[in-house]
Amino acid sequence: MSSRRSSLYDKPERRSLTYTSSSRRISRSRSSILPAQTSKIATKVNDPDSPGYNIKVYVRCRSRNKREIGEKSSVVISTMGAQGRDVILSNPSSSSSGSLTNVKKTYTFDRVFGAESDQEVVFNSVAKNYISEMLQGYNCTVFAYGQTGTGKTYTMSGDINILGSTTHNHDQSSILLSEHAGIIPRVLVDLFKDLKNESTDYSVKVSF
Repeated sequence: MSSRRSSLYDKPERRSLTYTSSSRRISRSRSSILPAQTSKIATKVNDPDSPGYNIKVYVRCRSRNKREIGEKSSVVISTMGAQGRDVILSNPSSSSSGSLTNVKKTYTFDRVFGAESDQEVVFNSVAKNYISEMLQGYNCTVFAYGQTGTGKTYTMSGDINILGSTTHNHDQSSILLSEHAGIIPRVLVDLFKDLKNESTDYSVKVSF
């Protein structure tokens, strides 16, 4: 995968999936972004389906962890539901008069996933469509970026263990994954399902 509409932010860590076909020339490129936590980087509010709109930025907001709950940390992020595009940041602070004020700022992205969004929802919205587009000759990239502890590894990898198979011969296209499986294992399973219908020779290379 190279570059296309969706991506998650992460530290510079090389993880790539490359598809090559003997009968195709991979020349076109598109890109995409999915931040694992809120960021002050927002995309222009353009038409996502326009031909020139090849990069998308997504935000995934996690719930508070045990440490944050134990410290009674305030919830300062709110979203606008499953199909929302806005992240609202609240910053409670004291004014000069001593009263408590609540300053709010809103940032708009291509899509915002609240704490209620599970792994399957994120995968279907961010990465699933790129598999068919990659097979059509597009270079596609999904990457994660965010502060330590925001859920980048969980979103991209998650539970990579194979739970079983829907067939007795354990075919690659019938693999069952955990509900906590991230984007990478889900992409691989769907990729091999699609490759079974390909009439040309293919080669899949994975590097970490």
